[in-house]
Amino acid sequence: MEAYQQKGTTLGTLTGVAFVIAGIEPSAYVQTIILACLGAIISFGTTLLLKALFKRWKKDKP
Repeated sequence: MEAYQQKGTTLGTLTGVAFVIAGIEPSAYVQTIILACLGAIISFGTTLLLKALFKRWKKDKP
C-alpha cells in the first residue's frame, strides 16, 4: 500500500511541477477535465442515438 501512495504522490508532484513550468493554472486543468468528460458523454450518447436510428431505418426499409 505504501508503494502505491508514494507512486501517486510522485506523479502528483511531477504533474504539479510540469504545470508550473508550462504556466498552466489548476483551474484550466480542471476545466479541461470537465470539458473532456462532457465531450465523451455527448459522443457516447450520439453514438447510441445514431445506432438506434439506423436500426429503426433498416427495419422499416423493405
